[in-house]
Amino acid sequence: MEKLESYLEKDGRITTGQMADICGLTKRALRLYHEKGLLSPVFHDEDTGYRYYSLCQIPRADRIARLQNLGFTLSEIGELLLGMSLNSERELYARKVSEVRAEKARLSVAEQLLREHLEMEGSSEDLVVSGVSLKWKPERTFVVVNLEGCEVQLASEHTEEGALAWYYAMALMREHIQQLGLPAVVCNHISTMISPENLAQRNFSVDRACVAVPQQYLPLEEDTLVIPEGFVVYATALTFFDNSGKSSEVAGIEELLDYISAHKFAIRGSYMGIGDVDEEITGSLGGTFDRLRFEIPVALPN
Repeated sequence: MEKLESYLEKDGRITTGQMADICGLTKRALRLYHEKGLLSPVFHDEDTGYRYYSLCQIPRADRIARLQNLGFTLSEIGELLLGMSLNSERELYARKVSEVRAEKARLSVAEQLLREHLEMEGSSEDLVVSGVSLKWKPERTFVVVNLEGCEVQLASEHTEEGALAWYYAMALMREHIQQLGLPAVVCNHISTMISPENLAQRNFSVDRACVAVPQQYLPLEEDTLVIPEGFVVYATALTFFDNSGKSSEVAGIEELLDYISAHKFAIRGSYMGIGDVDEEITGSLGGTFDRLRFEIPVALPN
């Protein structure tokens, strides 16, 4: 930054660059403020094209920048600068608080989903046997929706009917999340669920779906499922269906159940299938995933 005396031009004016420097802004930001009618130069030199500001405009520029940092739009800032009644200003600030809280919730869930994606890659601490991993997981809480009337039967091969049923199930979950007032980003990782009773019979009927939600954003207790800390067995795949159209999920569940049986583990919770759909699952191979994960909570024998 230049020395203070160098900011003063003739008639007490400072250039756009000097104004930007002293206010911690960019020249582009000042041009935008000008275009939106929030802060106009005091003088425009037609010969050079230079625009000049006055030192007395610095507090206004600073206030605009501070309001932007609080999340106000330039349109809202314009209203505040023009002057509002106390009640109107309080309403505007209260609305902004609600928006900030919603964004905070979205970012918190996004962080959790990003961490879960990294965990899906596995680590050297995992015990890997025949493609199945055994890992300790902390307590987790999920929002659950019953798929009444649209239960999805996992098939060993891709069918358009099954794909559309799953899309409908996802739509129900998104609607439920919206009704609960939770951030839409939680729907990025919708998990299919198969009950322990159905797993015991190798009946792969999905009657519920769920999404993980941070504790501070949980809705009413009746909408949630808590899975206590403990071991899970899991496997992963890169695609929902392999190149021959066979279901990777069904094969993965079968592998998990065989592993559980061979090691005499007890199933202590519902199966969950977690993945990110990248392409439409009504295609010939049923869509691709960054990573598809199948897991079943288990209790080890004494």
